[in-house]
Amino acid sequence: ERLVKAINNPNRESAQNIMYAWEDTREERSSESQLFAFLNDREKEGGVSTVLTDALRNYGIFPVPWSKRETVREHLAA
Repeated sequence: ERLVKAINNPNRESAQNIMYAWEDTREERSSESQLFAFLNDREKEGGVSTVLTDALRNYGIFPVPWSKRETVREHLAA
């Protein structure tokens, strides 16, 4: 199972929301479930904060800057 969440304005609050939602539902999902967070990096000068992406990774979420979305195509394919 692969889940996708798009975050238009990646900031601390939006990251916390997705992390808490993932924690709330992860135990009920298959151990192989993966959550990919696509982060809008088009309007962020310098890209998305590494602190934000590291925090998502710490919760088992795969952060993907929108500009690099093609790099995860194979991971999303069934």
